[in-house]
Amino acid sequence: MDEVVTGKSVMQQSLYGEGERSSDERLMRAVEAAELRWRNTAQAAVGMAGVGIVLGLIALLMVLMRIF
Repeated sequence: MDEVVTGKSVMQQSLYGEGERSSDERLMRAVEAAELRWRNTAQAAVGMAGVGIVLGLIALLMVLMRIF
């Protein structure tokens, strides 16, 4: 029984020790991570749109060159 109680106190110390972050810190980290994901998604979307525009211009030039 003493081992269980001792183990419980050790476990509580590791879970609720001084290294614990506040809920505000955890929330800010979660928000920052979400912003980073959205920023990366937006950059990928802009990159893909740029590639689409370039390919469209190349196709347009090829058609115009064929006509003239």
